[in-house]
Amino acid sequence: MSELRHLVEALRGLSNDSLRSLAATRLVSLSNLEDFYGLAEALNHPKSYSAQIGSLSRKQLETISQISSGTKVSLGQTTSLIELQLVYVSDKKVKVFESLLEQLKQHRAVTRPLTVIQFEESDAVQTEIDRD
Repeated sequence: MSELRHLVEALRGLSNDSLRSLAATRLVSLSNLEDFYGLAEALNHPKSYSAQIGSLSRKQLETISQISSGTKVSLGQTTSLIELQLVYVSDKKVKVFESLLEQLKQHRAVTRPLTVIQFEESDAVQTEIDRD
């Protein structure tokens, strides 16, 4: 089954409120869509994935990386990604949509990683404290 077909099947199982929320999160307009295939194509568009990438947590990005590299992950790790329609289950395996992987590669190519400053607490030396 193609990725688009998996997405259509997942969309059919969502409530109207969930569909609206998903479309809003992924910046997809519902006004011109006629059916689930139209929505699936809009959600599978690179702009839709780009809209979502910036709001993913580090843990979610790591989970996507693990899935794409073939590492087995727990269902609990993938729940939010499945709800966002960024991954899907096929043949009892979680898979990442190819369009998302392409967007992540492009995103990685044009951005640089942020350096997080880690403060190391050291024990104060009494002679340095008494210098005043």
